[in-house]
Amino acid sequence: MHYRDIYKKYYGEIPIDENGITFDIHHIDGNKKNNDISNLIAVSVKEHYEIHKSQGDWLACLIMSSRLDLTLEEKLKINKNMAECLKGRKLSIEHRKKLSLITKGKKKSPEFIQKITGKGNGMYGKKHKKQTLEIFKIINKGEKNPFYNKPHPKRKKVMFLENNQIFDSITIAANYFKVTRKTIRDWNNKNYKIKII
Repeated sequence: MHYRDIYKKYYGEIPIDENGITFDIHHIDGNKKNNDISNLIAVSVKEHYEIHKSQGDWLACLIMSSRLDLTLEEKLKINKNMAECLKGRKLSIEHRKKLSLITKGKKKSPEFIQKITGKGNGMYGKKHKKQTLEIFKIINKGEKNPFYNKPHPKRKKVMFLENNQIFDSITIAANYFKVTRKTIRDWNNKNYKIKII
């Protein structure tokens, strides 16, 4: 039996807060498999969030944050703490699915995008360590590379108009004509010599 149903069986309907949001059922000992009635307590979403925040359970905070009106700073703090907790750990498939469901289809606010791009990004102005670059090479080598044996989705072919010769990319055409890629694009805009297809 689901723990919410167990709570209802003993205490009746689960309370609703002033905003019309149903209370959460919290496992007092933190063990979600321990559904003994003495281990279950009804708390508002905000109270539940505060309990898990005080325990440093950032995944639970992230899950609950979607039902709370948190400031951008609070959301960024959750993400930062979540990243710190997960360093060197692999998430279970179950946790990855939960995270995916939480963020799926959500648009990021302009403020959030500004914080994570440009100077707001922690890697802004920095270079990856040699060790990290080596890991990237290993991860993307051969068949592990997502573009292995596939054309790059953004790559455009170029056709030489005089003899209908086709080049596999703008870069290859630029090298053939000994010009820059910008020149190839300009020629395309002016319908001169080539056409990007």
